[in-house]
Amino acid sequence: MNAETSWEEMTCRDDVPKVANYVEITVPQYLPDDFKTFFRRTMGTFERVLERMSTDDQLRRRIATGGREQVPLDKDLLMTLWIQKSVPDRQTDSQTDRHTERKP
Repeated sequence: MNAETSWEEMTCRDDVPKVANYVEITVPQYLPDDFKTFFRRTMGTFERVLERMSTDDQLRRRIATGGREQVPLDKDLLMTLWIQKSVPDRQTDSQTDRHTERKP
C-alpha cells in the first residue's frame, strides 16, 4: 500500500481473494471429524438447523430488489458458525476454572 491508495481501494470487498465454490465443492468433502472441528457441529446438526431455518417464515430470505446478490442460507449459516467458533466460549472457560479450583 502506498500513500496514493484511497480508502475506497483499501476497503473494496471485491479485492478480497475468494476460493471459488468452496462451500459447494470443498465443505461436502470434509470428513465428519473435520466438519465438527471447523464448525463445532456435526454435519447432521447443521443440516437439521438449515432445514428448520429454511422453512421458518421469519427466517426465510426476502426477495432482493437491488444491491448485491444475497448470500445463500447455507453459506450464511456456515459463516456464522465459523465466526462463532472463533469467539472464546466463556461458559466452558469458567467451568474449567471452577473445576481446577476445587480441592479433593
